[in-house]
Amino acid sequence: MKIGLISCSKAKKKYPCPAREMYSASNIFRRSLEYAGMVCNKVYILSAKHGLLDLDSVIKPYDETLTNKSVAERKEWAENVIFELNKKTDLENDEFLILTGKKYHEFLLNDLKNYKLPLEGVSMFNRISKLKELTKEVDDRAAIIHDTVQRMPRYSWKNIDDIEFENGIYLIFETGETNKGTDRIVRVGTHRADNRLKRRLRDHYLVKNKDGSIFRKNIGLAMLNKNQDEFLDVWRLNTSNPEIKKENIDRLNPAYKEEIEERVSDYLKNNTEFVCIEVNSEKERLRIEEGLLTILCGNEKFKASDDWLGNYHPDSEIRESYLWNKQGLNGKPLFLDEVRVLAKKYANM
Repeated sequence: MKIGLISCSKAKKKYPCPAREMYSASNIFRRSLEYAGMVCNKVYILSAKHGLLDLDSVIKPYDETLTNKSVAERKEWAENVIFELNKKTDLENDEFLILTGKKYHEFLLNDLKNYKLPLEGVSMFNRISKLKELTKEVDDRAAIIHDTVQRMPRYSWKNIDDIEFENGIYLIFETGETNKGTDRIVRVGTHRADNRLKRRLRDHYLVKNKDGSIFRKNIGLAMLNKNQDEFLDVWRLNTSNPEIKKENIDRLNPAYKEEIEERVSDYLKNNTEFVCIEVNSEKERLRIEEGLLTILCGNEKFKASDDWLGNYHPDSEIRESYLWNKQGLNGKPLFLDEVRVLAKKYANM
């Protein structure tokens, strides 16, 4: 896990409110929260009065800072912060991204095994520009990913067998989904068991069974919801589960299900293409998949078109992420250097 620690600010709201709102009058606080939120799994605020704060903890206005406290007082404050961090995080294994002044972290570092100080040595007057720079680097990751995959060999359902490897990650494009001439990625997927990349793709394109492909299920849900079709609730059911199938036997309408399966197949075959990245290790496949999804999720530079079918999906995760994925959207993103390594490795395939 990557944990962000940002400091409170002198500027505060004048009424009780969640901590994220209390300090939002400060440009540095807002910029720090924006950046930490992009690259961390969890973000906490270091408050001179309250110690460790959750972003949504409701607090009252106060006038207190560490800058005028003695060394002994700051050490006691740091001990309390570490005590709370130890309950909420893994001090040994988590990585801590610390976006604070020295007085807010100097007595914390001995208890944190893995930490980064992106603002170390940056004056108060230059912190906003530094945070803007860091945020821009994060934004650039999605552009690098998209630029890389544009130059890779494209496949369709017709030539799945032409893929030259058995383990990897696939990235799917969809007709009409472009951004300034760049085809945008609409789904990222992989497989857990080894040697199943091609089989996973066949499950999406060639096997007419939405219970064996969440991608197919989501396409069908969007189609049905767009048409306000009452069969939507039946389509959601996992009928590969014998109990669910038995409980809903009178609703299933196998003939109509087959009709929807055919529509889904036609849509996928006629409107999507994909690229594949060879990744042999299961652990690495899952890590890269999560990292890519987290970067691409809801990225405004590569947002969905107004005509995207996913806009009709009944679940907000699809509509708001601009992806045909619902799981793994809020994991640990790939860092910029990891993205650059991937780009260098695969751009010239």
